[in-house]
Amino acid sequence: MFRLPIPFRCQPFQRRHSRGLATVEVAICLPLFVVIVFGTIECCDLMFLRQGLLQAAYEGARVAIVPNAKTENVLEQVDRILLQRGIQASAVRVIPPDFDTSPFGTEVTVEVDAELGSNGQLMRLVQHGTIRGSASMMIEQDVN
Repeated sequence: MFRLPIPFRCQPFQRRHSRGLATVEVAICLPLFVVIVFGTIECCDLMFLRQGLLQAAYEGARVAIVPNAKTENVLEQVDRILLQRGIQASAVRVIPPDFDTSPFGTEVTVEVDAELGSNGQLMRLVQHGTIRGSASMMIEQDVN
């Protein structure tokens, strides 16, 4: 026949001790878990920002390679994409600046820079960081 063990007198002490141990574990692990979660969110936000800059530069380069395109057209397209993505850019450059008079086959590069401090939640703590997206394409030949 199987007998149930008789409870020991020190069992309440063991429960109290395990509660204290759980409190210490939570006090150590919870801040670490919170840092990991917010760090992951911030990394994803940074990747989204970089992808938005690359997309804006790509769309600007697509406009720049069309025959008879102007710098204003490129800047409008880049601003449109950045506005849709909610990104505040600090600088947009088209290289070479006189691409509208360049012959076909000339490489045009559009660079879009953004300050980390003005784009992101925790990145506001970083005041002096800049991230760049760029795209290069060749000017197309006019078929007319």
